[in-house]
Amino acid sequence: MTGLDLGAVSYVHGIAGRLRVRVSNAKGNAEIGDALTRMLSRTPGVQSVRSCTITGSVVIQYDCARIDEKRLLSALQIARPSTTISKSVVCTCGAAAATRPAPITAKVGSWLLGKIAELVLEHSLTLLVGALL
Repeated sequence: MTGLDLGAVSYVHGIAGRLRVRVSNAKGNAEIGDALTRMLSRTPGVQSVRSCTITGSVVIQYDCARIDEKRLLSALQIARPSTTISKSVVCTCGAAAATRPAPITAKVGSWLLGKIAELVLEHSLTLLVGALL
């Protein structure tokens, strides 16, 4: 598998058990995506790999107890030794995950839930006042 030309590999996002990277040469190239999927799928601890030839995105789901982000990114560098990952990474497993800030979707969900509760309360109070008058 050495010599696989991945092009630029950039770290996009990682949470405990899931890593997304962008592989420039996988964009529009099913052969690169398939070869990368096969290679990473054989890595102990990797549960699934999905590559998208439209975006060049590769999503890796893994067991944190068996492998971490650093080792997965090392596997990408083994595929092409001159590959450099454009962002330094820390493992998001275990205690490190607890200190990671909430993703934007959690913040938006929390805000939306608060707004819905506020509107329900306002509507209930309006109905109560109307019933009392």
